[in-house]
Amino acid sequence: MIFCAGCGCELIADANFCKGCGRPLGTAVTKPAAPEGDASWESCKISFSRRVFHAVVSTPRGSYSILDPQRRLIRLKDGSPYRQDKTTARSHAALVERLLREGWQPCAGGGEWWKQELRRRAGERQWESCEIIVRKRRFVADAIDHERQYDAATSAKLNGMTRRAQIDKGAAALRKLLTELQED
Repeated sequence: MIFCAGCGCELIADANFCKGCGRPLGTAVTKPAAPEGDASWESCKISFSRRVFHAVVSTPRGSYSILDPQRRLIRLKDGSPYRQDKTTARSHAALVERLLREGWQPCAGGGEWWKQELRRRAGERQWESCEIIVRKRRFVADAIDHERQYDAATSAKLNGMTRRAQIDKGAAALRKLLTELQED
């Protein structure tokens, strides 16, 4: 088997470039085939269901899904995500960016623009990640640990005020949310 020296993605023997990172095949290295069920890598495949993008993560300990942080509903055209729709494209991009920040490396595409496969080294993670986002007029601490994605904390709803009052209330809500997260 041939693997890319840059991203570790498996390559086809007659390929000129890596399908994961685009490096020329001349920089590839040959490694012995990994035994079936090798626990040294976790895999991730982007898919969609119920009009929301998600990444199905398979680990040696089991599997779980990571959703687009905003949980935006995507538009479909002919049964597939409609790339020309801005919300659909942003939803996909947000999920991919989140996965890259989590340490995932692009590995392969699945033929359609939205299908992607990623992988990362498996290992016991003693940490979890958390991103504060705005969802449905609330600050939400969207967290991912080694087995699930969940809302770690949520602020009060921010609406019905003048712009200046929203900024003041938003700043106070954000400080409160950060304090809750630090205590947790």
